Amino acid sequence: MPKKKILLFLVEGPSDKTALDSLIKKIIDVNLKVSFDDFGGDILTKFAKIQTVKKSVGSEINSFMDKYGFEKKNLYKVVHLIDIDGCYIPDSNIIFNSKYTKEVGCFYSFNKIETDNVKQKINRNATKRSAIEALTTMQKSVILGTIPYEIYYFSCNLDHVLHDNPNLNDFDKVEYAYNFKKKYIDRPSDFIQFLKDQLPPNTNNLKETWNFLKKDNNSLSKSSNFYYFFSKLINRKGLATEGKTFTA
Repeated sequence: MPKKKILLFLVEGPSDKTALDSLIKKIIDVNLKVSFDDFGGDILTKFAKIQTVKKSVGSEINSFMDKYGFEKKNLYKVVHLIDIDGCYIPDSNIIFNSKYTKEVGCFYSFNKIETDNVKQKINRNATKRSAIEALTTMQKSVILGTIPYEIYYFSCNLDHVLHDNPNLNDFDKVEYAYNFKKKYIDRPSDFIQFLKDQLPPNTNNLKETWNFLKKDNNSLSKSSNFYYFFSKLINRKGLATEGKTFTA
């Protein structure tokens, strides 16, 4: 059994871990163990036909604990990082283009999504909106009954926020993620400031950042509320090893 409590980050793919893992470990208190678990896809829609999104997230956490021999008591908190993927845009802004197949992926621009299967994308967006609503409006912010749970977003996706390109292929994702880590690994304060700069305009709290996504084509814009995770740590003065150098 681990001696340190585990701060578990749930992400969609391995390049997300590459970009963020080492940076977060630089910031988080040494008394916590930072771990990453990637779903290999979008859990908000992946199991929508067979179980609720909360059960899907819980099942993934259980799988992680079983794999490494952990128990619920070993988890300090679960932090879920999601891509928005333009899920709040009007259906009419989802445009047919035979070039963007399932294998290639959708193409995201500032005001539309292009895909060869418009109906499927419309349905997927609706499913994702429902999942986000369920996870952001829980009466108690816990998962599996007792584990503290927080959820933050990258819009249009993580690549958009970190690398200014929402349409990277899998090969480029790896290279860009590595370069991002290299850029900030010895500059944790700059990394925190970078995230602060990604907050959506004219928002003043976490709830407003979620509401921002629901307007017009904002869910295709470049923004993230992940800064609020670090802001909470800084304000509590317990976990950020260099918290005194940050401005929350």
